[in-house]
Amino acid sequence: MFPKVLDTLLMPRLTPEVKTFFGMSSLIKSGLRTTDLGVEKKIDKLLNEPLFTLSDLGKKYRTINYLEQTGLIDDTRGKKGKGWRKLGLSEYIYISILLELRKYGLKSNHLKHFKSLYDEYFILAIFAVLAGHEITMIFKPNGFCALLDPTFLSIYEEEDERFMDITPRRDAGEIQLKLSYFTSNALALINKPTPVIHYSYAKSASAAMAQKIEALREYEKQLLKEVEQLDYSKDEHLLVQRLKDRTLLIKRGERLPNDSDLASQLNSLVDEGFCDLKVTKRDGKVVDLVQTNAKKLNMN
Repeated sequence: MFPKVLDTLLMPRLTPEVKTFFGMSSLIKSGLRTTDLGVEKKIDKLLNEPLFTLSDLGKKYRTINYLEQTGLIDDTRGKKGKGWRKLGLSEYIYISILLELRKYGLKSNHLKHFKSLYDEYFILAIFAVLAGHEITMIFKPNGFCALLDPTFLSIYEEEDERFMDITPRRDAGEIQLKLSYFTSNALALINKPTPVIHYSYAKSASAAMAQKIEALREYEKQLLKEVEQLDYSKDEHLLVQRLKDRTLLIKRGERLPNDSDLASQLNSLVDEGFCDLKVTKRDGKVVDLVQTNAKKLNMN
């Protein structure tokens, strides 16, 4: 499953302050970008055309007004908030999810993080579901939320050590919802076909995966080769850094054995080539040496 490795290596690391995460693989994004223009226009119209009313949600106006007052939904009723509220498919699905989350007792200030995901990525997420790719929504007690496609969900659920601090980590008390469930319910109300979900990137689909890898850019293929060559038994790792000249700086690191005799060889290690050397000393002794070699890949 090389694409998930590539996608995560090129992503910025998460910090405790980050409260949202959108994980969609480059292969799914590429497939959506190549959708027929006529089909794309029809989907865009379906997502935004005001086909729903508040009565379709089965909720009192007081609840919707509360969501509006807290900034979780926008006022689309025209001037001075007057008139009947009409909802497009994407907004209807979003509000349906908000109402579901309120049943779990999530606070409004936590749900505002989901609002930021909605504003930036929700159209793309629904588009992916309509194309047959499941999007899983993750909500944590501390307010963190994420939209994950099958590739990133597998990393999240496996808690792969290679991707620690790159993708979110699992913890107790989280809520998981499937976007296809809410999308299908909404489409059924307006007598539209519901999406058929195909979980992407099954390990058995080696031939299909080979075709997808072949479609990658040259620098992406080179990066995948670097990943393939990692020897995890030696605790090798890659550090990938974007440079301003549109190149990737790739640093390959290997944890060297703790041998006091290596301390006298530090100069020769550094002189071997373009590399960094990390030395850890404890109680006056060298206890850890990490040598990192680097090379550049042209992204043009």
